[in-house]
Amino acid sequence: MPAMFERGWAREQAWHGGMNVVDEPANAEQALEWSGLGGWELAKLPLFTIAGDGSRLEVPDRFAHVRMRDNRVLGVVGNVYRSVTNEDAFKWADELVGGFGAHYKTAGSLYGGKVVWVLLNVPFEINVGDQQLRTSIYLTNSHDGSSPVEAAFTTTNIVCANTLALARHSGVDRVRIKHCTNAEQKLAEAQKTMHLVEGARERSAALAEALFAKRITRETAGDVLDAVFPLPDTKGVEYDDLERGLKRSLSIAEDKRNAVMAIYAGAAGDALGQRQIDGTAWGLYNAFSAAYQHQPLLGKSDEDRIRKADAIFDNIMDAKSPADKALELLVAV
Repeated sequence: MPAMFERGWAREQAWHGGMNVVDEPANAEQALEWSGLGGWELAKLPLFTIAGDGSRLEVPDRFAHVRMRDNRVLGVVGNVYRSVTNEDAFKWADELVGGFGAHYKTAGSLYGGKVVWVLLNVPFEINVGDQQLRTSIYLTNSHDGSSPVEAAFTTTNIVCANTLALARHSGVDRVRIKHCTNAEQKLAEAQKTMHLVEGARERSAALAEALFAKRITRETAGDVLDAVFPLPDTKGVEYDDLERGLKRSLSIAEDKRNAVMAIYAGAAGDALGQRQIDGTAWGLYNAFSAAYQHQPLLGKSDEDRIRKADAIFDNIMDAKSPADKALELLVAV
């Protein structure tokens, strides 16, 4: 699987295989340096367009936000947008390491550097049956004006490194980070973030335990599959007589459904730590998560495949994956 960001690092190899294994960095500056995210010189440059007669016209109040080392345009921004380097965006997080026991785990960029992220593990775990979930803080900074610096909560299944966005179902788990200019402000942002983590961890643990205790039938699992990956209506037409586009849609939906059920039924259960959770709502949720994150990255070029990997990772962190839709249904069962 290709890297889902330009460069990245990790102490442990993740499911997407897009990071190098290195020692644990001591601070944000070192994390950014190792991941290729440090030392970016950013500039807001005038934006121009070409008129019909070939003359060059400056676009008023709009600027290209450019990474100067390779002249890559990261976004188009307005007058009020202020460039924030990755160092300035994340240096406050060192307070999480020094005072709260967090440590830097992974870092990378999405969509060619438009969005940069850093993941820190925090010293809290959630036990669900024979599974352990590691709690993490996901920090993001965008260079295309799409979002401010933010901190969010997520969990990772230690056995198979599937990332689960549990807390988003039952409460807010994302906070905006102010630009910090002194130690007092940095500490305040760290305290606010850890307060987020503590609350999100409690919600996630309660939700995971409820799903683990909830037994579901194969019929219920089928209903969830129908809702998340519905089969196209073939109107009773035999497969060989279907149009090519409909055949493709049917094949894609069936492949996704089969991947989920293979994990849920236990065919891949031992490898994913599923054995004790077969037949539970928690097991089905994990199966959706694993199937989504381990899907083949198909595309005509490496750029297509990397773009798809970026989208997968983004959807996981924003709780917009099929597993999150399945979670909503399973909670309501």
